[in-house]
Amino acid sequence: MAGALNMGSHKINSVDDGVAVDDAATVGQLTAATTDSPYSFAGFDSTGTLASIPGWVFDDVGAAQIGGQNQIVIPVGTTSFDTLVLSPTVSNPGLVTFSEININPQIDQPVTNYYGVGSYGYGTSSPDSILSFSSQPSFSGTATNITHINLSGTTDATTLIGVSYSPSSDSTSETAFSASSSGDTTTFTGVQISHSGNSTDFNGVVISPSGTGTNYKGISIDGTATYDNAVGVEINLSGITSTSRNVGLTVEDGIITQNNANFTTVSSFPALVDSANVLRNVLTIQSGTPITGTDVILNNLAGEILAEDNHSPSALNLGISSVGFVAQVSVDSGKTVDLTSMSVAGLAVPATSTGGTITEAH
Repeated sequence: MAGALNMGSHKINSVDDGVAVDDAATVGQLTAATTDSPYSFAGFDSTGTLASIPGWVFDDVGAAQIGGQNQIVIPVGTTSFDTLVLSPTVSNPGLVTFSEININPQIDQPVTNYYGVGSYGYGTSSPDSILSFSSQPSFSGTATNITHINLSGTTDATTLIGVSYSPSSDSTSETAFSASSSGDTTTFTGVQISHSGNSTDFNGVVISPSGTGTNYKGISIDGTATYDNAVGVEINLSGITSTSRNVGLTVEDGIITQNNANFTTVSSFPALVDSANVLRNVLTIQSGTPITGTDVILNNLAGEILAEDNHSPSALNLGISSVGFVAQVSVDSGKTVDLTSMSVAGLAVPATSTGGTITEAH
């Protein structure tokens, strides 16, 4: 500070002698102070609001830092320390919007990198547990909507990423995303992906590892819950319009294995026939579009046999079969199964058929 403060019989002159003591003044002496010439000075008033001191101009130009910044020394014996605490009491019944921290800079010049909030740390001693962000509302009553993290915006970008997770540190166990809820709810959705804009390629989930390891699972579905109906994976493309065929599942260079699938049935099943695994496609020959010169196989279970060397059968002498119907039947002592078949073929005409002609049926 350079200049003078006029306070009646009190007058403090600032001297640029490098000694701060002779420039000191008490808060009481600063009451109703006037200035010799325009100065800028600001401080916190009794309500905790940052404002200008009477007779002075509030200066908000330049970098602002809170709490002494880099030179804070935590006293020995301190067991809990908060760098910044915001704990206001809201008693205004007309308050519509309340934001604890609102960062909204106006940028009118080129900026290479902009970071809204940064959480970093360094040193020679790593904390046992590190939590960069925590959202734990504990209000009484019931809120209409709770959104812990909201990512939105209208800024166009060449590459737009909602959440980027790319650590390079080593760990014993690593989970990129963890969702664990214990509250009761009518409908629970772990991950919901909804895109309404136009896109050349849309990929809901992409799993693309490039490392090495012992076991690899792209998606693992497991649990100990109890439900009336349980479906591991459900694919419904009825609302997807495509100029070609919709493909519900594509497996490239991988076999399909189903083991120990528990299947039970009931007496007097309404449809008379109960089925475990159902592969039922609907071939539609649209009216006005006759098909000629095309044979159709609805479910093709055969495979390609590529023999680049010799092959000999086992003791069962089965050789190589494109399709097999091999099963085991175990019947408890004293029990009877009236009829069993390894394969059944049948063809029925539903009641909705309007009486067309089938020339041959095999």
